[in-house]
Amino acid sequence: MTQVKKRVIAVSGCKGGVGKTVVAVNLALALTKLGQRVVLMDGNLSVPDVEFTLGLDEEGQRDQVSSEFVFSGFSQEEVSSQHKVLLDGPSGVRVYTPDADGEWQDNIQIIKAVELIQGMDDLASDLDTLIIDTAPGLAPDNVTLIQAATEVMVVISQEDVSVIDAVRQIRLLYQVFDVHQFYIVVNLVSSRRGGAKQFEKLQQYLKDDKQIVLSYLGAIPYDKT
Repeated sequence: MTQVKKRVIAVSGCKGGVGKTVVAVNLALALTKLGQRVVLMDGNLSVPDVEFTLGLDEEGQRDQVSSEFVFSGFSQEEVSSQHKVLLDGPSGVRVYTPDADGEWQDNIQIIKAVELIQGMDDLASDLDTLIIDTAPGLAPDNVTLIQAATEVMVVISQEDVSVIDAVRQIRLLYQVFDVHQFYIVVNLVSSRRGGAKQFEKLQQYLKDDKQIVLSYLGAIPYDKT
């Protein structure tokens, strides 16, 4: 996004099941309530589920389309399968999602992952914050999306394996893409202290990586509803 500097927040989590999508959705809703113009992008290129989380997959909801557009950088042959849709979500959040046919998921290349962000100049004049709900794991297209953001949020849980996976993701983004700053959220905790302990574990694993800066944003309690 080459115009006035916009916030591009990648909500990431190397391990599946940590509640990354729920965090991304609620962050988008919260920022919208604060008066920001927010687009929530489903960056899970293989299994997009933001629409489902917001209830936009229900019959008739997809009719609430704000606009359709094609990103710059695609060849003429790709245009028919590269349409993107902006849906009007709840509370003013707009949801950026692949079109219903899903053909683009099979054709996308790593370089196109970056273009998904860089090509959003079409929206820059009407956008304050772009939030990307990324896929779990360290697939090249997913990592490329994360490193292209201006802010990287890493979601972990009380499961220790989520901390180990976060260490792998953070080190990869630092060593390969020179990302230094990471914002940490601990989700699904039984207590605030439990969340702080998980953050302390993450700090301990990365204590020798002096150039990596971890900022603790807080913990989200487990709620069975």
